[in-house]
Order: sequence, then C-alpha cells, then structure tokens
Amino acid sequence: MAGDRPGFEDMSRALFAGDAAGFSARVAEWPADIAEHLRVLAAEAFEGRS
Repeated sequence: MAGDRPGFEDMSRALFAGDAAGFSARVAEWPADIAEHLRVLAAEAFEGRS
C-alpha cells in the first residue's frame, strides 16, 4: 500500500531497527489514513523499546 511512497525504504529500515521515532518521521508526510494504519500495524514492534 505504501511501497511507492517517498521514504519507504528508510521507513522499513526504521521499523526493523525498532526505531519508532525514525519510523514516525518517515510516515509523517504520507496520507493520514495510510500512516495511521501503518502505526497500528507496527505498534507491537516498538513495544518495550525506548
């Protein structure tokens, strides 16, 4: 759904690195519905990380 969005690869790297701030920064300029859906899906990946 977002593979063609600017910053997708950097967002993926942030997700797999557990970098919640980096992840959020990369999706901030994306359409709100897509960004929110990704945040919901990724929330578990960031649980318990600082």
